[in-house]
Amino acid sequence: MRKEKRSKWRFEVKGFIKQLLSVGGENSEEAAKLLVEIYNMLSYACHYYVFTSENPISVLKYRQADLLGEVLGKLFYSGYSEETIKVATYLTLDSNVDRETLHGELFYVLLEALKTPDTKMMALKYCEEFPKKYYDYQSTKQFFKIGKSRSYFSSIDYRHMEHSNHAAEMYLLIKFALQEHEEGIEYFVKNTDEIDEEVVLYRLLLLLWDDELNNLWIREYEKALAAGVEPREMLQREYLKRKNSDV
Repeated sequence: MRKEKRSKWRFEVKGFIKQLLSVGGENSEEAAKLLVEIYNMLSYACHYYVFTSENPISVLKYRQADLLGEVLGKLFYSGYSEETIKVATYLTLDSNVDRETLHGELFYVLLEALKTPDTKMMALKYCEEFPKKYYDYQSTKQFFKIGKSRSYFSSIDYRHMEHSNHAAEMYLLIKFALQEHEEGIEYFVKNTDEIDEEVVLYRLLLLLWDDELNNLWIREYEKALAAGVEPREMLQREYLKRKNSDV
């Protein structure tokens, strides 16, 4: 981008998004591809100095989860296919987040966009595939390695580990939506890339926090305890609360 245009980038990008979202008919597929590229760049810029702003999505007056929802809506405008579900799953899993967004918010956006059991089942396949195809996927991005990292953990290998864990969490959430809790838990524990078993337990129990999953929460806690894992104090207090209440 030319120097004289850098201060105006947000107006141009917001205009592009608005125009592409309004495209319908036979051109909607091409509009979706362009929106995916814009979202990818903005997501990348959340961790790398590409634009003049450190928080490029909010500068456009969007919440990141809402913007992703708009992009996925356009992606699925003409229906679902293996390719669009792959793009949507990879896009969500590979997102960097801004300061106002948690990765989990984006996972629920994708989950909401997958309206049927069949589409959820297809997304499971791409959650499994994503960690294996990660480096190839990054090489397809023209802007990859542009800009200086904002993060201390800037290596691609660290990012691969982090986003592979996102794939394990997304897999679990989809399995839960399909009422296949046991398979989701088993996959999450097996595929979360973390040496410390207590950290894996902590992440799992956060995902089981819902009151309706209380029996599973208690079971997984007790299973880890029997295996020699020492839960952090916060989890110990929560266990006593759940065990001695009608949650």
